[in-house]
Amino acid sequence: MTVYTKSGFYHLMPTGWIQSDLELGPQGVIQTWHYRLYRRSTRSIWEFDLMCKWTAPNVSGEQIQLLKCQFGRPFGYVPDTRLHGWQ
Repeated sequence: MTVYTKSGFYHLMPTGWIQSDLELGPQGVIQTWHYRLYRRSTRSIWEFDLMCKWTAPNVSGEQIQLLKCQFGRPFGYVPDTRLHGWQ
């Protein structure tokens, strides 16, 4: 039984990450990631699932990796959290 769940989307832009409730990102989006933050019980650690839903076809993998290195994770550091799906 999941105690708490929050989900939404992070969009990687040339200027950094933006968070949204909408899967469709603004013009210029490089990648769209779906996230789900949840706890299995009140005593368990937080689980954070990430899944890439879309990548701009005109952007190379190298460019995406450079942006990810520049801006880091979309959500920053979250203590006591298990992360799934981040590449």
